[in-house]
Amino acid sequence: MNLVAKASPLSMTSSFCMFVADHISIFSVMASVLAVREIAASCDKDFCKKLDKALKIIESALHVYAEAELAFSFNGGKDSTVVLHLLRAVFEKASRSGSIKTLASMKHVYFQTNDEFPEILGFIEECNKL
Repeated sequence: MNLVAKASPLSMTSSFCMFVADHISIFSVMASVLAVREIAASCDKDFCKKLDKALKIIESALHVYAEAELAFSFNGGKDSTVVLHLLRAVFEKASRSGSIKTLASMKHVYFQTNDEFPEILGFIEECNKL
């Protein structure tokens, strides 16, 4: 991930963020997203519809715009972390289908503030290595 600017902290616990960061490399990102969808399908059909819609919206944006025309604001929070995983899944799927689109070519923005938690900064740096 290529940080263009620095941004603000999140409201998610760092232990969960570190768990995600530690385990995301075990499986492909797309496999991880699909596994979450499969688990949720047995108990929450509405969640699956929302997940499918989110993936389709991202895929649609990648068909309409070049990745260099898109930007992703990342603050290390739970919402932007979910979007990061969705983006990674869509880019992984695109690369498997022969597309040359990469997440690294998309602009990433982080707005820095003076009240970030050290754990958040560490998590953002870890995500920067993905």
